[in-house]
Amino acid sequence: MAVLSAIGFWLVIGAPLAVTGLAFLDVARRPAWAWALTGRRQAVWMAVLGGAWITWLGGAAIALLYFATAHREVRDAENGDIRYWIEPDDTDGGDHPPRI
Repeated sequence: MAVLSAIGFWLVIGAPLAVTGLAFLDVARRPAWAWALTGRRQAVWMAVLGGAWITWLGGAAIALLYFATAHREVRDAENGDIRYWIEPDDTDGGDHPPRI
């Protein structure tokens, strides 16, 4: 029973750190041109994920936020799907919020 408790403990401790580390490595491996195309900032995400790694659950939450937002856009841009970021005539006329 002690072995199962130890395994459970290390899974609870290690999983958030692993998710944060994977997000950091994903940010680092994406090319700069894909980030520029989406309007997001690679350095900001690297700094935030690197600093958030210390906070354990906060780091996991920020990593999940990255995977839910910026990861998809940068991945699509890297794969050549740029239709979401090219605005030929800005027909909606509204201001667009800045991307982080």
